[in-house]
Amino acid sequence: PVDKVRKEKQRLMFIDGRLPDLDGGLDRFVAPLISDDYTEVFKQFVAPLSPEKHDQLVEITKKAHRRGQRLRLWGSPDSYACWKEMYEAGVDLINTDKLADLRAYLVTTDKP
Repeated sequence: PVDKVRKEKQRLMFIDGRLPDLDGGLDRFVAPLISDDYTEVFKQFVAPLSPEKHDQLVEITKKAHRRGQRLRLWGSPDSYACWKEMYEAGVDLINTDKLADLRAYLVTTDKP
């Protein structure tokens, strides 16, 4: 119930926004997190992305950050190539079922 969340003076919850919300939908106070399905957004389940889709990922990330929102793409390939691409693009939350492997990658990677 978006309207109910908006009206709360002391908010203890938030709405998990979707990519269309970056075009004037929910603001960062109601939806501090934008998350969407990687496969639906990019129409593929492989990494790395094509140059055009990589540019799309970078633009989505920049748009979310300009609006003060964090980005998460769920359902992404659980692979080093995907983690690298999302990390370098500035995606804030990277999903994985391979926590130790992702941690090992992140602690040995220079910040972009």
